[in-house]
Formats: sequence, C-alpha cells, structure tokens
Amino acid sequence: MKISVITVSYNAVDVIERTIQSVARQRYDDYEYIIVDGNSNDGTVDVIKRNTDNITKWMSEPDCGIYNAMNKAVRMACGEYCIFMNAGDMFATPLAMKAASLFLDDDFDVVTGREISTKSGKVIGYVVPPTEATLSHFYKTSISHQSSFIKRSLLLECPYDEDLRLVSDWKFWLKTIVLGGKSYRSIDVDISIFNHDGATFNSYGLGKKERLQVLEELLPVAVRMGYDRTVATNMVAKLWLRIQSKMKKIIKTAEIMKKMKTAGGYFNVMGIDGIVPVIGQLLCLFGIRCGKIMTQNSIARYMSRKYHGYIDKASEIEKGGLGFYPIWVCWWQGEQMMPLVPKLCLKQLKKNVNNSQRIVVLSEKNYRDYVDLPSYVIEKLNKGKISITNFSDVLRYALLTKYGGLWIDSTCYTTANLPDLNNIPYYTSKQRKHDDATYISRYRWASYLMGGMSNQIFVNERNLFFEYLEKENRFVDYLLVDYFLNLIYSQSGTCREMMDKCPYYNENILEMASKLNDAYNDTLWNTILSMDTIHKLSWKLRYDMYDKNTGGMTVFGKIVDLA
Repeated sequence: MKISVITVSYNAVDVIERTIQSVARQRYDDYEYIIVDGNSNDGTVDVIKRNTDNITKWMSEPDCGIYNAMNKAVRMACGEYCIFMNAGDMFATPLAMKAASLFLDDDFDVVTGREISTKSGKVIGYVVPPTEATLSHFYKTSISHQSSFIKRSLLLECPYDEDLRLVSDWKFWLKTIVLGGKSYRSIDVDISIFNHDGATFNSYGLGKKERLQVLEELLPVAVRMGYDRTVATNMVAKLWLRIQSKMKKIIKTAEIMKKMKTAGGYFNVMGIDGIVPVIGQLLCLFGIRCGKIMTQNSIARYMSRKYHGYIDKASEIEKGGLGFYPIWVCWWQGEQMMPLVPKLCLKQLKKNVNNSQRIVVLSEKNYRDYVDLPSYVIEKLNKGKISITNFSDVLRYALLTKYGGLWIDSTCYTTANLPDLNNIPYYTSKQRKHDDATYISRYRWASYLMGGMSNQIFVNERNLFFEYLEKENRFVDYLLVDYFLNLIYSQSGTCREMMDKCPYYNENILEMASKLNDAYNDTLWNTILSMDTIHKLSWKLRYDMYDKNTGGMTVFGKIVDLA
C-alpha cells in the first residue's frame, strides 16, 4: 500500500461528504482511506455510514482533540505515506494523487505540493511550498499539511504533540524536516483545496502563544529572538508586496527588467556593436516585429566576424565508445529533483527506447564520468558567469562529438518508440518554416533534439563554444547555441550539405504543447498522436489537469492519467 489518506472529523456533517467524494474520485488505486471521527452527534456518522463503499476503515469514538485523532489514524494506517485530508478539505483534482505518486518512489520523508486556499467558499490564495525547509520560512508561516505526503514511519517515530491544540503540525515540521534532518521535497502539483475556516485561523492569539511555547522548547534563546523580529518585518514585507502588485498592473516591470538585462549582455560582449541589438530589443518591447530581425542579424554578423575562422578548423577529437547508443537527458539536480513535466517525459521515454539504446541521465554529479571539459568552462559555471542552461549547451556538443547519440531535452514527451538512429549521420527536428523569423534557426534544426553519429557539425559547435568561453564571461544571447549553428550552416559546405539532406523530422513537435490545456477528447488525442512521436513541452509553463470552467480533463490531464 503506497498511500493512506486520512480524514479526522468532529461534527462536520455539512462538509465531510465533499471530502469523502474528492477521495473517491481519485484516478489512483494504490491507497486506503481512513476516517477517525471524534464521536460526532450532528449526523456526521450517518454520512460516513452512507459512504462506506469508499472507505477502507473508520471509527467514531471520543478523543482528546484533532492531534489525538491524527495519531490514532496513523496507527491504523498501512500505507508507506500518509496524507491528512481533514473534513472540509478536498483533493484539488482527481489526478492529485496520481501526479504525486510519481515523486514518492524517490524516497523523501516528506513530499509537499501546492495548496489552493479557500475561506467562506471563496479562493483566497495559492500556497506554493518552499524549495527548502528552513527555519526562517517557518518563522513566517508553515507548509500545507493537506498537501503533504509524510512517511508513516516518520509519523510513528515523531507523533503529534497532543498537548497542543492548534500548532502541533507546525511543531512536527520543525522537529523533523527543519531541525531533525529528515528529507523534504517540494513538487509542482496542485494537491489540496484547504478550507481556512478552521480553528487555527479563528484563534490567532492562541496559535501565536503555542508557537512561542514550541520555540522555547526546541530552540535556544538567541534563535528564538529571530522569530519576533521576523513577525514584525513580515508585516512590512506584506505591505510592500501589495504595493508592488499594484505597480505591476501599471507597468510591465518584469518584462522591462528582462530586456534591460539582455541589453547589458549585448554591450558586455559586443561593445559598441551591441547598440543595434539593444535598439532591436526596444522595438520588440513595443511590438515592432522588425526589432527581432534587427537583433538577430546584428548578432549573426558579429559572430561571423569574430568566429568564422574556427569553422572546420583541425582539432584533436577524443572518440569514445559506450557499447550502446546513448540517449542523453540532462537534469542538473538529478532525476530525483525533476519537476512534474520532466518526470512524465522521462517515464515515457524509458518505455520508448529500443534495444540498442540506453538513457543516460546527466547531472552535476555524473557528467564528468562521460566527458572532460576545459577548466575555464567549469570555472565560469562555478562562478555564475554562465548559467546551468548555458553549460548544458556546451556539454551537449562535447558529448555528441565524443560519442554521438541523441540529445533529447528533458521536456520532450514521446508517444512511440524512438527510431533506430545507429546509422543516421545527423538527426534533429526540422520544420518547413524557413521564413519564420521567430528564432535565428528558422526551424532548420532544434538544439533540444539533436543527434546522429559524431560529425563535423558537432565538432564545430563544440570548438566554437570552447573558443567563445575562453574569451567571454557570459553568453551574448540565450540562444547562442543557435547562432553558432547558423554560423556553421553559412560557413561550412560539408555541414550545410548534411543539414540540408536531413529529412523533415518531427515537423509538428510543438503542436502538443499548444493544446495541453484544451479539453480532452479521443478525437483530439488521436489527432495529436498522428502528428508526431516526439513532442516538446515546457516545465516552466503552467498546465492544468482539469479545465477550471467545465471541470473536464485536459490533454495534460490525459498525459498524467497515462503515467
């Protein structure tokens, strides 16, 4: 049994049925459902009895409060993980547990997703869990209990303090994941709809008093003093956030700052030549299309002038053999730390490699097992001069130069077996959009899906990155990888011939992403599957599993449901 869903209740006749039904609607089978009721006398027990087909175990008897009931339920449970979905609270969607289950095999003690907060039946907030469980975070707030999957062994080892009325769950977090060194993982999945009409939120004074009591028990005086300072500064911070929110409605602050940062990169690398792409960026800001072409052409000319001499230049190439055809996937923090979309994509990819292929998941810990990079490249990464994304571009072509294989972005979702690529010299996504100026590539290639045998394209790209990073401390453009491929295409006849001869593979690779939030139906799904076998998604965009208006499953929900 993977998951034990637990509901504790007392006189909850008006709200408990919606909780029970939200559990019953889950499209995940490996769970049990336990209800512990505190001897309700308002009809709650009748509701429970009416729904016993959806309940694994239940009991109703007097208890000593909510935490006594929660401890009691944990002792009744059999699951590896427990989640408390108490009376009035609900799972956010029928796929909440299914999506969360993808992360539970990674063996973290606590896995916490997102919470939709409600009060008096209205949505009042959206709680995203912190990436790290720090003391400073818990000074200000907590993490959502209703969105947390907790190892049952941990709950047995560290039961809730039944002497506390309101903040025993907060104390549990401090003792385990903050001070006790237990492992914690935040995930980008909507887990619960949490009703804030409960006791803690209506008894602020008692809650604060109990928190101070917990801090006195667990922390030294010097650390406890930080709590009072944080509470005071947090009030100021909330006021400033409200002001910022109103400012953002007036001006596009984030967009302007992003453009200014990009402009700084142009001047930093190109000097006075950077004025043209800066003007291009300003034109883009005002929606003038020629600004993008102006930027692209000026950077392309600069790259050609500075680096054309390194194209097809003789260089020492170390070739390697692995005994299999490598499918390169990179997630810098490691497979365990992938967000939902890369998790889904990797799981699907594992189903779709053929017998001669093997997936290599690259990370900060293991990339050196496969390739040696110049020390100045690694130094610039470590000093923050180049980003992890920039570094992965360099790593990609160093690996393809040495071994060949297929580099497939961690957000590429496969819907059929990968082709046999053993004897294909060059492979990429290539589309008939060569007059589309959205990207410098003009869709002639896709660096997020590129492979083949070790060839001169990869050698040139690797060498250009090495030469560039020996001279520069930052990427002139986020898509420098494509500017170099464009330079190779224009300057090397051998490479251009290979790139031109490449068939139009995966022409519809971007179509699925554009439809992920559409309502699912079999016809649409089959149409998407017929378009292509590899689909480029994004982990940074928000995809909904269910349509907020109709309540029906979306195309993305179908992907999660199939996982």
